[in-house]
Formats: sequence, C-alpha cells, structure tokens
Amino acid sequence: MKIGDKIVPYAGNYSRQNRGRIFSLPECGSDAEEYGNIRGFYKCQAMLYGTTTMLEGYSNGLAVDLPKADKQYPKKDYIAKSEVENYIIALPQCALTEAVSEDHLVYLQGLGISYIFA
Repeated sequence: MKIGDKIVPYAGNYSRQNRGRIFSLPECGSDAEEYGNIRGFYKCQAMLYGTTTMLEGYSNGLAVDLPKADKQYPKKDYIAKSEVENYIIALPQCALTEAVSEDHLVYLQGLGISYIFA
C-alpha cells in the first residue's frame, strides 16, 4: 500500500468471511473465536487495527477515485453521528494530519467515519 491510497470501509459484522488472512489460516483453529470471547469478557467498546488488518478483514479494497470537495473543510477532529456501540479504530500507515486533502475529508464524512488529527 502506497501513502495516499485510501481504504474503502466495510460496513458489516465480523464473521468467518471477513476475518482476515491470519485468522483464516487452519493453524489458528478457534483463535478468532477466542479473540472475540476476550473482547466480550473485557466489554471492549473499540478495537485498534492497522492498515493491513483493515484491508484484509474490514474493507472492500482501496478507493481509486475520491469525491471532489465542493468547499474547504476545517482541519479539525470530526465525530460522526452514530448509534453503534462498538467501534474499530483504524490506524493508517500515514496518519491523518493537516496535510490531508479536502477530498479525503469529504470521503470520510460521506461514509459517516469519525477521524482525529495526529
């Protein structure tokens, strides 16, 4: 993945079909289910994943064309309105800084994705 590529988020539930390359290996056995049990035991409300995990298990590939921004967006944190109880925090290889394009911010906000600036 090159800096500047964007991940297309996956809006779905964790399942065997989208659990990524590592947890899909036969030698992992029931590790994925145990991982879920641990999250449940500790009542985790969020998970922190890197780019590779997001691409392999929670995305629909890379975004090729971003929508064009019709205005200038403020370079400040954005919290999308949501009623979900569990979150995935994606930590991309290139952190979201004030150098991010307005097109990228339009893309994230259009999908209802919150973000913070590093």
